[in-house]
Amino acid sequence: MAGSQRPTRWKRTLRFGMKGHDVALLQEELSRLGYYTYDIDGVFGFLTKEAVRELQKAHRLRVDGIAGKEVFAVIRSGLAKPVLRHCVARGETCAHIARRYNIPIELLLHANGLRDPEVHEGQQLDIPVSRLLAFFAGGDAAERSWSSYERHLAYISAVAPRWFTLEADGTVTGEPAKRVVSLASLADIRVVPVVAPGPPGRRGLGATDDGDRNQPSPGDRGSVTESGASSDGGPRVPQEEAAARDEGSALEAVLMDAAARRTAMKCITAAAARSRANGIILSVAGAPSPSPADAYALTSFVRELAFALERDKRDLTIEIPAPRIAAGGVGKEGDPGERPLEYEELARVTRNLVVRLHEEPERLAMPGPPASPALARTVIRHMMRFIPPWKMILGIPLFGVDFSAAPGALPMRRAHSETKDILDIYKPSVVRVEPGGACMFRYRSFRVNHTVFFTDALAAGSYADLAIKFNLAGLAVADLGDEDPLVWDAFRTRFKALRESVLPA
Repeated sequence: MAGSQRPTRWKRTLRFGMKGHDVALLQEELSRLGYYTYDIDGVFGFLTKEAVRELQKAHRLRVDGIAGKEVFAVIRSGLAKPVLRHCVARGETCAHIARRYNIPIELLLHANGLRDPEVHEGQQLDIPVSRLLAFFAGGDAAERSWSSYERHLAYISAVAPRWFTLEADGTVTGEPAKRVVSLASLADIRVVPVVAPGPPGRRGLGATDDGDRNQPSPGDRGSVTESGASSDGGPRVPQEEAAARDEGSALEAVLMDAAARRTAMKCITAAAARSRANGIILSVAGAPSPSPADAYALTSFVRELAFALERDKRDLTIEIPAPRIAAGGVGKEGDPGERPLEYEELARVTRNLVVRLHEEPERLAMPGPPASPALARTVIRHMMRFIPPWKMILGIPLFGVDFSAAPGALPMRRAHSETKDILDIYKPSVVRVEPGGACMFRYRSFRVNHTVFFTDALAAGSYADLAIKFNLAGLAVADLGDEDPLVWDAFRTRFKALRESVLPA
């Protein structure tokens, strides 16, 4: 349920040969999206049938030219992707067309398989569109995110600042940063703050004055030295201790306590209003796999929260972890204590599901990239068994991970600027882990061996290609400021960022 849903209603399945006001209404919606370019006459003829087929193809629905509940669900959701197709007129060039649609020429070439910018009269050129959701870091990394946010507004559909923390008593700590909201309003991009569960048992810690959470982001941890202390003065934390510390979350406490649940509803909706946000992202990606009872309780909570936000004309998106995939591409649903979330119901009541491919670096047990295009492809195909692709946003990491060989040292998150500094100092050989995937290199510092994996522009482009191939709702990148600046060239040459709505008053 999205705050931007279309208020259209149909009471019957529409097919070839039918007439009526509902057919005219369907034609109007198809025309608005660019699939139908003819007269609105209320007659379901060959042209209307072909337009419905084009809509079905663009959203990976069953292609039969019949407008039923699946077609109506896409239109009502407000998430239907418009089609941008240009017919080349006499005398037009790729440069003229690129200027008209405010896109680079490289996008026209890449999307249409052209080797050179020569086009001819009557040629049809497709312009892919997609959504790009950008996560905005909190803590000390907020300034780095702000710098990237300012520079790349033109390529962003929505910004997701990590402002709010859900505590075990249902309260929400954190404050919005006004400059982020103001710039989003000027640029006509959506603001959807993240509400992430805090540790179990913690209650109401407050926030800093500038609107960022008062706890450091994963990328702000200091490096580990051989003496057993981190560079910021903290001790090293063995992986077993870190795993024990992370068991459970404040969300579990909220789900099991009726009073905390009611408090959470009020505080989350109040946080959305205070932020002048279009919606909220509830993140459960870092929480342990739920038991069947917890999965049911989570779905019920999400349903109630979606209704509460909808009353304020806002929407709810949920960030979930990518399912663990066993050999053959089947989720490990039979493991003791493991059960997938109720994906179908979560998709039904929320605007989008962000499927996060990566774990936070400190949770990685073995050296390797935090995600890969091969994993993304498998996860997408698996998730399409449960939810429609036009509701799925693929969450990808743009940061690097530094694995230290020092005993007990946790992997560290590395922004691209940090990775580049290491490359400049040590000048190691860089290799690609897999075709189109992440890169890696090794270096030695203070007699300790390190292995670093990072996402460059080529790997980011591979994820964008998958989102377009499978007709997903879009990409979500984590986090602004962590990325290689060249990834924005990879995105802008593959799709035009889709803008959907202005901020509510």
